Amino acid sequence: MLVGIDIGGTFTDVVALDPRNGRVFLHKLPSTNDNPALAALLGLHEILAQSGTSPERLEGVSHGTTVATNAVLQSRYARTALVTTKGFRDVLDIGRQRRPDLWDIDRDKPDPIAARGDRFEVDERLDRNGDVLKAPPAAEIEALIPWIQTAGVEAVAVCFLHAYASNRHEERIADEVRRRLPGVYVCTSAEVVNEFREYERFCSTVVNASLLPVMDRYLAELEGGVHDISGKAFLRVMQSSGGTMSATAAREKPINTFLSGPSAGVIGAVAVAAAAKQDDFITLDVGGTSADVCLVEDGQSQLRLDQRIAGLPVKTPTVDVHTVGTGGGSIAWIDASGLLKVGPQSAGATPGPACYGRGGTMPTVSDANEVLGRLNPDTLLGGRLKVDWDAADGVISDLAGKLGLSRTEAAFGVIRIANAQIVQAIRVISVERGHDPRDFALLAAGGGGPAQAAEVARELGIKTVLVPANPGLLCAYGLLHSRQRADFSRTRLIPVADGASGAISDLRDDVLAEVEEWRQREGKAPDDFELACLGDFRYGGQDSELQVDIGLGAIDEVVAAALRKAFHDAHEANYGYAARAQRVELVAIRIVATGRQPRYPAEDLSAAGDGRPSATRSVWFEHDGRVDTPIYQRSSLIPGTAMQGPAIVEQMDTSTLVLPGMSFTLLPSGVLVLEEAE
Repeated sequence: MLVGIDIGGTFTDVVALDPRNGRVFLHKLPSTNDNPALAALLGLHEILAQSGTSPERLEGVSHGTTVATNAVLQSRYARTALVTTKGFRDVLDIGRQRRPDLWDIDRDKPDPIAARGDRFEVDERLDRNGDVLKAPPAAEIEALIPWIQTAGVEAVAVCFLHAYASNRHEERIADEVRRRLPGVYVCTSAEVVNEFREYERFCSTVVNASLLPVMDRYLAELEGGVHDISGKAFLRVMQSSGGTMSATAAREKPINTFLSGPSAGVIGAVAVAAAAKQDDFITLDVGGTSADVCLVEDGQSQLRLDQRIAGLPVKTPTVDVHTVGTGGGSIAWIDASGLLKVGPQSAGATPGPACYGRGGTMPTVSDANEVLGRLNPDTLLGGRLKVDWDAADGVISDLAGKLGLSRTEAAFGVIRIANAQIVQAIRVISVERGHDPRDFALLAAGGGGPAQAAEVARELGIKTVLVPANPGLLCAYGLLHSRQRADFSRTRLIPVADGASGAISDLRDDVLAEVEEWRQREGKAPDDFELACLGDFRYGGQDSELQVDIGLGAIDEVVAAALRKAFHDAHEANYGYAARAQRVELVAIRIVATGRQPRYPAEDLSAAGDGRPSATRSVWFEHDGRVDTPIYQRSSLIPGTAMQGPAIVEQMDTSTLVLPGMSFTLLPSGVLVLEEAE
């Protein structure tokens, strides 16, 4: 048995898969935000019991986590010291000398995690080729140890100038700290980001170091709990890149987990869309706290090579997910000007929206949907969560009184603002990047996505909405379809001119040697992974790069010339011109090791129902007002039969809103398809 566990701000989602027959078991429980491992382990116990599975059959757990992200956002990381080259301790403050918002002169830059008093300079120096200009003085290394002890830090980031060219000085310092201060966590920039640009490299390494104690304690508890259930089970952690890594690797590079859950959702969406024969789509994953959107073209999502967390640059491959603070638990409030706002504050899991009956007193998106009749007025989560309709009605009515609106107007106002924020997020990843959203389907996921997707799609002119069989657990489902992945990179500035083939080949061999060392540490066979080699290229003097596939074949002068041409072509495709007489530089080589795609038998997710509604309910629609709307249980739908809206389709993890003028059909794969009438 394989299990995927995704921890969100409101719910923890658990999906178990029997790889012998493809049977899937689903479970959802409230998150325990003070200690996320508690809900994860409880959910693991409960789904094994639900599926009647012996603990001995548990083979592995794949996990999506927000622990690292929340630690940075809430400043709950470890106190961290920076050890750096003499004269460079203020790199973290200077940054790129750019304001976060060009036109907002009052907005502060983020505070560096390593305070200025916790930075130690060493009088060492390497040149850009890694040759030693000045070795670290033994007296300064000796003085470093008592300084760390006196400072009282838990973690140390070692970041020297040009360490991407040679890590000899960083390793000398790190080895000494590890030997003499075994309780202090240490990482070097060469281990975290083996690339040039000192501000991004230093910042990424400091963030990583600050999270080492946090993630080590968390994963130790989680891994220990998994092993208590089944001593043979492995624990893997989802990365921002859309691939999993071992728990050991996650302990060493926690910055790779920042967009763990949303990336798993994209992987799950790709698997679902493939079953529906849809290659071009936009994901809309609405959880309790936020909404994540991602554009997928030809079955592939885009990767970016960096991200910003709490305003801090972090260089790590990341699925190109755009997030806005709009979820089911997002709080509706009135600003100083009397205008209605929604989010980014969230009611979270505790107390949650008022309709959850846990003491929530603030109006939220879920409460607005409840008042409009779009959610079951009695129970959610398949009957396990009783709805407090009176509480939802009370908080929305109070909001309406402050706005001078009717209760219904206020509720739909909350929904319209939430939808508008989602629409804008989708335009960022589509229109602003040259894509017409009307050329894509919209894939709705999360507990709140199916309730809002139809209105969002209509606003954008999207004709087709896909709703997975279990959209509220898509991230956990995606964890089971993710491949193990590791990324390796190294910077060298190599002019791609005549005679450059040898230098490019040597650099690739160096990175391949690093890949081989990693493979042996992981205990994997060579055939367990597929390798891809890419290069970052630019014109001389440029500040940004484009990636070109280098491949793993022999590199000679013909190949080098082909790489130059490929870069010119890529530049023209991206920017509309190519300076073909300009010098081309190779900036870095990247090698991606990806595990084999898991293949499981397909479970028949289609239902054998009678196609009849289970009830009718008064539901409010923008252009139609209150309409007696049929309520369908998803298990009752007949595969292949087109039915007309308006309708509400209910299931354990979500409710799908079908607008008047739309039809809906259940595919044999279990995907629900909503389409605008022609």
